[in-house]
Amino acid sequence: SAGGLNKVEFHRVERALAEVGIGAESLDQLFGALACMLELGQISFTGDCEGAVVSQAGKRTSKARRGAERAALLLGCDALDLAESLTHCTILAGGVSVKKRASANAAALALSSLVRRIYASCVSWLVKAINERLAPSHSNRTVSVLDHPAFASGPPTPSLEQTAYNFVDELLHEQYVEEVMRSSIRMQREDGMELLDLDADAM
Repeated sequence: SAGGLNKVEFHRVERALAEVGIGAESLDQLFGALACMLELGQISFTGDCEGAVVSQAGKRTSKARRGAERAALLLGCDALDLAESLTHCTILAGGVSVKKRASANAAALALSSLVRRIYASCVSWLVKAINERLAPSHSNRTVSVLDHPAFASGPPTPSLEQTAYNFVDELLHEQYVEEVMRSSIRMQREDGMELLDLDADAM
């Protein structure tokens, strides 16, 4: 069954993490962060004339706020403080700080940013833990993670963010051509094969 396969895969991940030196306490913290992201994913927002409020499945009831309450418990903060941080924004004007209710869209963006920050922290911590494990005996070996959106075509005038993503993808493609294709040509020449000289544009 799917549940059985998931259980087997989960234990396989546990063993792999243990092999890189991640102890039971750190493992609990990592899984707690993952559970927190899942709970945060259950939160949604509805808007009224005053701004956004936390809801779940469109219901503004105490029962509907369980996702926020469980996420707050995992984050080690108060559920009301978490809800306020997502549904309110602070504006600085003339040296005066003013707090106001955010729109439902703004609250959703704040929630998305929080989930991405937790995810990025988990990945960074995991990569660091693996590299520390490799360092004593294999000082020249490290693990790195590249995680970014793929090349995409959008409106006639794409956003600066998407343009930057596309630019990075072009650089990665150039690196691939340089490291893979040219190294393959070098090896073939070392084996005595006669190949045409190809410049970067021809490749």
